[in-house]
Amino acid sequence: ELIPLSKVATGISDEMLDILYDMLKDIVISESKNTVTFEPDTVFEVGYAEIQKSPTYEAGYALRFPRFIRLRDDKSVEEIETLQSIENRFAEQTKRLQG
Repeated sequence: ELIPLSKVATGISDEMLDILYDMLKDIVISESKNTVTFEPDTVFEVGYAEIQKSPTYEAGYALRFPRFIRLRDDKSVEEIETLQSIENRFAEQTKRLQG
């Protein structure tokens, strides 16, 4: 099961936006305002400042200041981070910030 952690718009150039539109236009599930949800068959690398607890997302976590880095055509959806790996990253981040 895939669970969203964030919305991403920062870091996408106009050229990349055109590429993404062409890639994803036929697999859109839903659209509302500035949010487009599509079938999960494309992997994006997303950078972020930190992971934070969030009641907004089902996972209970969100990415702070998410930004698009690149398409990952070398990875499949089955290879993306798991909720467990996000929880581990959050724990490591918390430890690091506490000293």
